[in-house]
Amino acid sequence: MAGVLRVALRNPAIRSALGDHADAVWAALASPPAPEAMPGVVDGMRALYAGEPQLAELGIDRKLARTMEKQARMMLATAATSLADESDGRGSERGLYLGLPTVDEPIPGMVALENWHADRGREPIGAHLQRETPPFSGLSMLNSSAAAHIAATLRMTGSLAVYSPFADAGLNALVDGACAVADGECTDALIGAVSPKIDPMLPLQYQRWSEPGMTLAAGEACASLLASPAGDDADEARLLGYARGYASLPWNGDGGPLPALIAQALSMAERHAGQVGWIVHSAPWRDCQRRALDAALTACWPTALPPRLDIERSFGRIGPAATTLAASLALHALQRGECHADNESQRRVLTQPTVLVIAMAPHGQCGVIVIGKEQA
Repeated sequence: MAGVLRVALRNPAIRSALGDHADAVWAALASPPAPEAMPGVVDGMRALYAGEPQLAELGIDRKLARTMEKQARMMLATAATSLADESDGRGSERGLYLGLPTVDEPIPGMVALENWHADRGREPIGAHLQRETPPFSGLSMLNSSAAAHIAATLRMTGSLAVYSPFADAGLNALVDGACAVADGECTDALIGAVSPKIDPMLPLQYQRWSEPGMTLAAGEACASLLASPAGDDADEARLLGYARGYASLPWNGDGGPLPALIAQALSMAERHAGQVGWIVHSAPWRDCQRRALDAALTACWPTALPPRLDIERSFGRIGPAATTLAASLALHALQRGECHADNESQRRVLTQPTVLVIAMAPHGQCGVIVIGKEQA
């Protein structure tokens, strides 16, 4: 399987509470802003709010903008930034792959309804469904409509896919979009993901999935990038390898599924652990995930662990956006030759031109992506 995927990644764009431009976001990682109190939430839940995107400069009709949720507007503005310098006329062949959750309201799954019936109605159905509705679910028809608006506005009529449920939506959008380019399904692909909507319902859902000590402030963030066939430029960043998996929780203390996924992704990328210069990961949802992550990293790097960054400690719990945001940060790190590490205000030198991205989701979904420059 090694050497199968060689897809270039470029034009990263980020919108978040840390800023709306790459340089501002990169600088703010050294001292992230403090979360704000969420109005109307009695348990003191806090959040990192992104600014409202200005769509008039994109030529978006105000009636369309008013009918789109904030996440969809953020995704549209971020995607437009990634495509701002693209004037090659390939829009008709450009694919669109988005992790776009909860553009309207979360919908309860059948399991939540069955559990309430099993409870025989002793608990009010509203409180029950708010607690048991997955935090990253959404109405797929409205998600698809939002994606269609984005594609039409940016004049993209290539392949389109929208991923809605759970925190691995951005991971799947990134991998599937890159594979679509590698397989020739589209000339290139705009890949992006956005966090779920912040509202008073979200803390109840986070309580469902986060254990004590794993709870983070909710965050708003959106990231996008462009995937295209790799050329001969050795300095371009590429998606070199990936591995996706699932293991029901709790994970074992020996690393659960992560060591095998790390090994598979590095093998596909034709890299070894000593060639990784930076590790970026989403925040664990369970204590068993945290212990498994630490065990996996210790097993792969027993003597010297590369700098690592838990991006959701800075950006808030952003779920689906975590992987695409991590990939965007990886592109910035490779361009600048420097990286950030947890609990450090000073940036470090990126000693190896390879970044490992690890994603984890509430149910046990997980994935590993290797981004780096081609080696001679």
